[in-house]
Amino acid sequence: MRDTVYTPEAPDLDAELTARTYEGPDPPRYAIVVPVRKTAEWWTLGDEERLELMREHIEPTIEYLDRVRRQLYHASGLCDVDFITYFETDDLTAFQDLYRDLQSIPEYRYVEYGDPTLVGRIREPATALDRLIG
Repeated sequence: MRDTVYTPEAPDLDAELTARTYEGPDPPRYAIVVPVRKTAEWWTLGDEERLELMREHIEPTIEYLDRVRRQLYHASGLCDVDFITYFETDDLTAFQDLYRDLQSIPEYRYVEYGDPTLVGRIREPATALDRLIG
């Protein structure tokens, strides 16, 4: 996976995304991983149409950025998904509301697969190791 700027073609949206910062405890208690696979139709859309759909995707998420930290990674082409979205939050209700809002926008019809597959507590490595070893 490679880290990437979410909206390189839309600096105004990227500025909006980076202007809002997570205001919860650091580190938050929970991590959520959502692998996303887009439909073939998504990849045949023109750049302008995809950008407009991404604007519709981003706008409802901005209100949650103070409670849900997010990071998008583009796949390298060596796996079955196109993106991995990683979220951290101390407020699982805010994440649930964010995810519900994303499912209601037109861009979501191009999501072949995109459900949370891993939800877990964030732990310091030493604490996690202690729990594993017991």
